[in-house]
Formats: sequence, structure tokens, C-alpha cells
Amino acid sequence: MQTLHSAKLGLLAQQNRMSVIANNMANVSTPGYKSQRTDFKDALYTQILNPAELDTTGLEQGTGVLTAATNSDFIQGTVLSTGESLDMYIDGEGYFCIADIDGTVTYTRNGAFAISDEADGNWLVNANGRYVLDENMNRIRIPENAQEISVSADGTLTADGAVVGRLGIVTFVNRNGLESAGSSLYRATEASGEPQPSNSAVRQGGLEASNVNVAVEMTRLIRAQKAFAMASRAVSIWDEMAATTNNLRT
Repeated sequence: MQTLHSAKLGLLAQQNRMSVIANNMANVSTPGYKSQRTDFKDALYTQILNPAELDTTGLEQGTGVLTAATNSDFIQGTVLSTGESLDMYIDGEGYFCIADIDGTVTYTRNGAFAISDEADGNWLVNANGRYVLDENMNRIRIPENAQEISVSADGTLTADGAVVGRLGIVTFVNRNGLESAGSSLYRATEASGEPQPSNSAVRQGGLEASNVNVAVEMTRLIRAQKAFAMASRAVSIWDEMAATTNNLRT
């Protein structure tokens, strides 16, 4: 039965891996998206012979493979030039600060911004209508009927020549500790640490493209399919052996 259990864990691990690859491929055109990869670890070992008790080498029986983590690759993607004044990207490490209507703060590399038209004024928002925050974690109001929006390298926003705020650009001690919140957004966790001010430059008129490498993902997909096929074959062999055993006659 241990053979079947180990093969089952292998199938589940490769299924998780293929799900991550499929998600990467689906987001190959998503601005600011960071590709993910699946890491594995071996499962618990059962000790059959203890070398500390016997004058022989140790003997252990493995119990399969487990998914250890799904890590993101935070390398910067290429720049897509759009020419739009509200399209921005960060040159270097850092994240834009975004707030939902309930005040929840998330972080993103996607700088596709727009201006909302609300009863209490016009605000700088992202593509999903969430508010872009300044360096003091406040919403950024855009003057009504503003004709020209520009941003300097330090994130200072001006509307028709008048300063309206400075974008909040932050970074984290451990980026791998960030929790994905969907829509290219991340949440801070204890593992990531608190957000720290970033000195990275802000550029206007372009977006950071997804850093998904299609060739690498296809290679990973082939490897995952081969590993899945091998685990499936192990299940088939176990079934054949079990059937042979059950049909034995004394």
C-alpha cells in the first residue's frame, strides 16, 4: 500500500505544478504579473534499520513527495511603452501602494492608473478602481478638469504644473513573504516584514510587462507531464501486482 500512497503524492504534486504553470501562461500578458514556480520536498521517512542500534548501515523507506512552496520570481519585466500619461512603472525594486474602499492596503507593480469621477472629487485609481496612495498612505486627489498629469522620478505628481502629491513607493525585506491577493496585488505578512520606503525611480508613459518566459514554462510543462506519467505508471504497476497477488492459489 505504501507504493500506492507514494505514487498518489507524486500525482498530486505534479497536478499542483501544472496548475501553477497554467496560471503563469494565462497571465503572460498581464502587466506587473510575477511568474511563480512550485518547489518540492520529500515526505516523512520510515526508519526500518537504525544504524545506531545495529552494526550495519541504516535503512529508511520514503513516503513520497510534497509541495513545499509556491514562490514568485520578482525579477523586473520588460517595459511596454504606451505613451499614456497615467501609465507608470517602477525602475528597480518597489511597489505602488493601493487601498480598497474598506481601507485594506495592498501592493502592486502594475501601474496602469486612471482618474475616478466620484461625488467627493476625482481620485487616482488603478484599473480595478482601487485608490492609489501617496507617501503618507492617503488617497491622491486630482483637480477637476486637469489637462496634463506628469510624474517625476521621485514619484511627485503634478497636474497642470501644480503638485498634487507624491506616490507611495515601498519595498520589503523579504519579498518572498508577500501573500498574493490576485489582480497582481500582494499583501504584507509577518514573513515579508513591514513596508519600507523605496528610492527606486518612477517612470511615466509605460508599463512593466509580465516576466513570464514562455519557453521556460513550456519546458516545465513537459517535465511535469513526464513526471505525472511516471507516477501514473507506478499506480498501474501496483494495480497489476495486487491483482496477481489476489489471484494466487496455494
